[in-house]
Amino acid sequence: MCCQHIAENIHKKFGVQYKAPFWQIARAGSEQAFDTAVQALQRDALQVEEYISSIGYENFAFIRFPRPRFGHDTSNIVESTNSAWRDIRELPPLQLLNGIYQWCLTTWYQRLQLRLVPGNSILSNAAYRGYKHRESAARGFQVLPSSDTTFLVTTTQAAQYIVSLPPITEVDRLQGSCSCRKYDDFSAPCSHAIACILYLSRDPFQHFSRRYKWDISLRTYKDPIQPVLIQGLQVLAGDSIRPPVKKAKRGRPKIARVRANYSTKKCIYKCSVCLQSGHNRRICPNQPIEHGRAQRARDRLVAEGKYSLFLYICHFYLQ
Repeated sequence: MCCQHIAENIHKKFGVQYKAPFWQIARAGSEQAFDTAVQALQRDALQVEEYISSIGYENFAFIRFPRPRFGHDTSNIVESTNSAWRDIRELPPLQLLNGIYQWCLTTWYQRLQLRLVPGNSILSNAAYRGYKHRESAARGFQVLPSSDTTFLVTTTQAAQYIVSLPPITEVDRLQGSCSCRKYDDFSAPCSHAIACILYLSRDPFQHFSRRYKWDISLRTYKDPIQPVLIQGLQVLAGDSIRPPVKKAKRGRPKIARVRANYSTKKCIYKCSVCLQSGHNRRICPNQPIEHGRAQRARDRLVAEGKYSLFLYICHFYLQ
C-alpha cells in the first residue's frame, strides 16, 4: 500500500492532525516505537486507529512488512515511470506501445554504456555511492563486540543498535541483520553494520546482495532490444480492437499530478493605509481628505462599496 495515499485519506476523513501519528506508525523503526505509536493513537482517536488497522499493518508499516521493500513506502517508482512516459501516454494504443518500446530500446543502450565510478569495481554506481555515504557516517560510531558475529554499536547521537553478522565462512549464503531493520530491508549493510565490518577488517562488499553487483547490472542490459517497424501493419480479419472512446472534459487537460489540498484557511487582506483588516485602501474610511464635499461623496461610495482609487485621486488633486 502507498503510505502517501493512506495519509491523504486520513487527512480527508478525520483531519490533518492525524497524519503525523500515522507516519509514526508507518515508519517506526522498532517494535517498541511501533507499539507506542499505536497505543497513543488508540488513546487519542480510536476511530482513526481502527481505520488504519483495517487496512492491515503488514501492508504498509515498515516494522511489520514481511519482505524487503528497499526503503520504498510510496508509489513514487510508478509515478516516475508515468512521468517519463508523459509525452507518449496519451497516444493511441499502437503508437503508445511503440513509444514505450522505443523508450526501452534507448534506455537499455544507455545503461549498457555506463562505466564504473573511480574507486569502484564490484558494486553498481548507485549502490557504491550509497555505501560511501554510509561509510563516512560509520567511522564515527563506537563498536563493542560480544562475539565475532554480534556487536553493540553506539552512534554519535548516543543511539545504540545490535548488529548480527554472518560467520566469515558463510558470508556468501547468509545475510546479517541490525536492530534498525535497514540491513534487512535493503539487503545491504547499514551504517551500523559497516562499522562492525570495518572493525573486523573485512571487505564490506562481500555483505551486499548479488542484486547490487556490477556484473548483474551488465547481464541485465547486455542483450540489446532489436528495433522493429510498425509501418504497413495490417488489421487482422475479424479484429475488432479499437481505441477507447474518450470524451473531452471541460477546462484545460490535466497532465501533471494535482495534489489534494484540504486546507480551509482564507487569506485576510489588510488596508495599506490604516493597517486594519476587512477592507482595502480603495474604500478605507480613514483616508485623510480635507474637502468636505469630497469627504461626503467618498463616505457615500464607501457605504455602497463602489469607491475606487481613481475617483479618490481625482478628488484629492482637484480640490
